[in-house]
Amino acid sequence: MSQAKGKYFAWAAVDDYLDNDFMEKNLKVLESNDSIVSSIGKIIPYGTDSLNIDSKLIDTSNYPKFLKNFVKHSRHKKMIDTAPVSGNINSRIRTLLKITKSLGRFYGVHRTEQLKQCIVQKPFINVEVSVFLNLLRLGDFHEESSTTLYEFDEGISSRGIINMAKYSEHNLFEILFPFYPFTRWLIQNFGIMTFIRNFDVLFKMNLGGGFALFVDIFLKIFNTIKKSH
Repeated sequence: MSQAKGKYFAWAAVDDYLDNDFMEKNLKVLESNDSIVSSIGKIIPYGTDSLNIDSKLIDTSNYPKFLKNFVKHSRHKKMIDTAPVSGNINSRIRTLLKITKSLGRFYGVHRTEQLKQCIVQKPFINVEVSVFLNLLRLGDFHEESSTTLYEFDEGISSRGIINMAKYSEHNLFEILFPFYPFTRWLIQNFGIMTFIRNFDVLFKMNLGGGFALFVDIFLKIFNTIKKSH
């Protein structure tokens, strides 16, 4: 992105694919409304099941049958997070925090100059959310529901919260409390009042991180026992 010179910018993941009109429709939104800084189509998750690929060939977590459908359903639900975001800054922050799980909006179309001002250099889980909270200071987010991004649901985020934390360079404390670095960043950059106003959302987020850690540890123990037999 540091080398981007165009007026608009989009990241594209190697394991996702777009409708043919995805870029065109989102660019038209940005061209027609200066107050919008980011536009994304709706998101439909897909995985190895729809591709007839053995999931064991993918670097992802393999869940036992009694957990697999629950985890898969939860992950798909989290990936569909592209609702429009507008209003005053406090309302925008709360809306984004409430709908943000995997932040598929990352793969939308954005205004390059504004986005470059918002990049957070230090890695941590949810750093993408931090980037887009910064971007909210500069404008609104749009959802162009007439076009679609098909997002692969078995990428790095499916490898477990511990692997994600290590990939994001968390220390031991931050592995045990995976959303602590993001919560700390929010307080440092948006103030204690933003934390208080959104305490319920942040509490659920951190609680969810604890649950994900529990599932991850259980899965590692389960697979170790399974291999030993």
